[in-house]
Amino acid sequence: MVAKPENSGEDQTTVRDNDWEMHLPPLPVAQSDAVVTGEVMDAKAYLSNNKSGVYSEFSLRADEVLMESGGVKIAPGGIIAAEREGGRVRFPSGVVELYEIAGQGMPRAGHHYVFFLKATGEEQTYSIVTGYEVLGNRILPLDKRGVGKSKFGIYQDMSLNDFLRVVGTAIAQSRRTQKRGN
Repeated sequence: MVAKPENSGEDQTTVRDNDWEMHLPPLPVAQSDAVVTGEVMDAKAYLSNNKSGVYSEFSLRADEVLMESGGVKIAPGGIIAAEREGGRVRFPSGVVELYEIAGQGMPRAGHHYVFFLKATGEEQTYSIVTGYEVLGNRILPLDKRGVGKSKFGIYQDMSLNDFLRVVGTAIAQSRRTQKRGN
C-alpha cells in the first residue's frame, strides 16, 4: 500500500479500493467478537515494520459492552486498542501522505461511537469492523461505501436510543441463530 511519496512538497493521498464490505451487513454482529459504545481517547498512525503498510491505532474507553463472544472480555470503563488499516504518515521530507481504504472512515479522538470489533489475537486489541458515530443523540455511519446510498447509511440520523434497540435486536437474533447452529 505504501509508495514512496513524490518529492512534490505537497501532501498526497493514496486510496486502495477493494471489496471489504461486500459480504458485510450494516450491523455486522456475526462478524464481530465485541460490540461496544465508547469514546476514542487517542489516535495514532504507524508505518508497519516492513514499511509496506500504514495502520492507525485507537485507544478506546469502552463505556458500555453490548456484546462479547469467543472468550472476549472487556471491562466497562476499560481501555482497549482498536486498529484500522490506513492513516496519515509524515515522511522525513515533510510530505504528509494519507493512506486509506475506499469507503472506510477513521474514528476521531474525543468522539463517541458504537463499534463492531473483531479480536486480533493480541489481548485487548481489536480491528474495527465498522462503527457509528454518536453526534448528540443521532447516529452517523463511520463507513460510506458505494455510489449513491451506502448500506451503512440506513441508520444515519437515527436516534441513539432507537439505534441501540436495533443493535440489541440484531445481537439477540445472532445469538438465537448461533444456538440453533450448535
